[in-house]
Amino acid sequence: MTVEPPTDPAAPRASVLYGRARQLNAIARAAAAVEEHKAQFVLILGESGFGKTALLREALDSLPAWPRHHAVADAYERALPYGVLNQLLSPFDQSRLSPVLANGIDPAASTLTVGAELLALVDASEGATIIAIDDAQWMDEQSARALWFAGRRSLHDRMLILIAARPAPTDFLAHIRRLVLDDERGVELDLGGLSADNVVDLAHSKLALRLPRRTAQRLIAATDGNPLHIRVILEYVASAADPVIDLERRLGDGVLPLAPGFEAIMRDSLERLNTAARTVIEMIAIFDGRVPVTVLSAAIAQLSGPAASDEAVDDAARSGLADIVDSGGQLELQLHHHRVGDAVLADLSVRRRQELHRAAAQVTGGDRGLRHRVCASAGPDEELAAVLDHEAREAMRHHEAERAVRYSLWAATVSSAPTDRHARLVQAGLFAISTRQLGLLVQAMPEFANLPAGVERDLLIGSAAFAVEDVHTARTTLVRAASTVPETLRELALVAVANEAIATLEIELRRYDHVIRASDAALANIAAVQSDPDYAPDIIGGVELTELEGIARAWHAFASWRSGAEGNVEAEISAEIGQGAVSGFTPRHAIMLITRGTIRRQRGMLDEAIRDLEHGIALADVMRPSMAPFGRVELALAQFRQGRLDEASTTITIAVSLADDVGGASTYGVSHAAAALVPAARGERDEVALHVAEARNAHPAIDQTVLLLVDAVSARAEGDRASVIRIARQAIATEKPRAQIEHGWWVELLDEATRPPHAQKKQSARDPLAVLSGREREVAHLAAQGLTNREVAQRLFVTVKGVEYHMGNVLAKLQLSSRRGIRQLLDGQGTSHVGDAKFPDH
Repeated sequence: MTVEPPTDPAAPRASVLYGRARQLNAIARAAAAVEEHKAQFVLILGESGFGKTALLREALDSLPAWPRHHAVADAYERALPYGVLNQLLSPFDQSRLSPVLANGIDPAASTLTVGAELLALVDASEGATIIAIDDAQWMDEQSARALWFAGRRSLHDRMLILIAARPAPTDFLAHIRRLVLDDERGVELDLGGLSADNVVDLAHSKLALRLPRRTAQRLIAATDGNPLHIRVILEYVASAADPVIDLERRLGDGVLPLAPGFEAIMRDSLERLNTAARTVIEMIAIFDGRVPVTVLSAAIAQLSGPAASDEAVDDAARSGLADIVDSGGQLELQLHHHRVGDAVLADLSVRRRQELHRAAAQVTGGDRGLRHRVCASAGPDEELAAVLDHEAREAMRHHEAERAVRYSLWAATVSSAPTDRHARLVQAGLFAISTRQLGLLVQAMPEFANLPAGVERDLLIGSAAFAVEDVHTARTTLVRAASTVPETLRELALVAVANEAIATLEIELRRYDHVIRASDAALANIAAVQSDPDYAPDIIGGVELTELEGIARAWHAFASWRSGAEGNVEAEISAEIGQGAVSGFTPRHAIMLITRGTIRRQRGMLDEAIRDLEHGIALADVMRPSMAPFGRVELALAQFRQGRLDEASTTITIAVSLADDVGGASTYGVSHAAAALVPAARGERDEVALHVAEARNAHPAIDQTVLLLVDAVSARAEGDRASVIRIARQAIATEKPRAQIEHGWWVELLDEATRPPHAQKKQSARDPLAVLSGREREVAHLAAQGLTNREVAQRLFVTVKGVEYHMGNVLAKLQLSSRRGIRQLLDGQGTSHVGDAKFPDH
């Protein structure tokens, strides 16, 4: 990535785009909104060849002279953790970045931690900033999550985010598309084909051709208006004696268009080049991206000799198929469009590809060098496989699971013996399982399906199915893996892994009896393995049985409590937590702290519960992100029951946000149900309806007691005591053991509703913060506790600028001159001149 120098807005320049005035105007309007302290997202969507990159470049050239950071995602770097984000951060003075962001982000770093640090970096910036990301459909998952975490919380920062992508079904693009549905947050620009007028203008200005409108319309019909295809065809016929007649002839007289296909044009264009120049174009396609001229020349020299390389590079650059780019003083070549590369590669024989990859491998190193070596291999290569095995182990040692999985899969492809291929495929899967990154298994499902029947095959396929939420396949294959009669100590260890995976799956489905059985089986398996004289810690390559045992104990304790089992579960958990405090906390302790916090909340020990939950959430954010949303749901329930509505609202808002990113479907549903409680208490019916609709659509269905509580709280806020009584009695009559909303809470509501009206606590006459929005209430409440703007921002996961914006609104709406007045107003000592509003007793 480079930081592009600001352009001189006064310099004369001519647009090279056709038919994109509407999109450029929309980007200009977004920039104007940024001037008003409104962060803006611009999502540019279009199929390959429709001019996304060209529009992005044109927009960057036409925007104000703000600092800008530009990154390009790469299809071959989708598995490189934080690859895109590291591109965006590389131009910064690394000494001024936080340790989390400086000098390349640790691949093992939590996306929540990185997102929070990125948010702080945005907050510290001065003036407007432009961030541009091209080919975002190939962005690595870690960068996408961290950028989404920070970006959506930067409402009032002067930041313009330009994202160009194909309309691919990625979570990041889906999030951005939902975000820009709000006109205040940005705009989606869909790039369609060129119009007839656009084509006429293009032919005239670029090639001095006077194209009849009828011919332009036929050309559009033949190409779907694809700008790249149209341009290539026009350039293709430009050298004819009469280009228009030649184009008409090629379009044909029939109904079906006969315009030459893009691949055919590329093939003909390559045939017009001399052999050496054609080799250069093929080599650029093999490198798949920008290539420094020095590296390209060295690779060509491996094929054609050093004397021919310089001249061949010059000829290729003049062909129009490749562009020269000045990258910080270093000249690089890239193909004019990735479709050119696709067409070139499609026409190469297997042997020719191998020759090109072999030459590229001799002049490149690192990850790309290994890829070229694998692609150059004409058959089994045990020496290369051994190198890849070593690199995979090194990657795991540095917590780079994605790289380790990739190298093990590559090693499998060049293995000489079927048993070695089998072992390396399994090792790749175990690397993914050991780091809880099950999504890495999905790409290799076809290879896993070809493994011999047995515990390894079932464990890998079941875990991959779990990653894509195919619950039926996941359960079927994992149960089969766990039912295997082990013949070796290694197989017994794999059965333990399968049982722990079943427990994790059943936790999400809230089938606690199944969780208990699976975790019991896992613990028994692990004990048998560890007691065997032949046991070694690396028996199943990367999976630590000690930590697996801890996770199984945590799930067992959680499920035992949820299912109403007798026994002092809390004491057992406390003993484990105490050991963790001495030896160091691990992911299992995050689960245990959240479990103990849940137990204490349901027992009415709210202060102790809140301490446990806050500690568990802090660990989960870093060590077990999937537990963080659930922990926040429990924390919000505890805060709500204490009457701390603003804090509960803040906590559950973050839970909903995180559940959308890292939580399962069940957690997402219950977080929305809990998010309806505060609006219900405040009589905000529309807000309640939105959250309840999301909760009811969750699959599997959520604990219905939370939705019943929402109904009861809504009725209570409206003074409908009869409905509160009916709902509370229904909940008590149908109560299941350890329902999420416990018996004591329902009894408390029922007792309050059945008391005579004169015996009930007198309601406050007025809510002093009634005129504020939900976010403004949160800011006001925290400010009244004495927190600074920065501390409020950290608590709410927003920027300081956002807090300052909301604080200004708070003071203006309450007609106060300082933050001190908020505390006085809440204590009933101050006076606000806003109108009275009914405030339900909480």
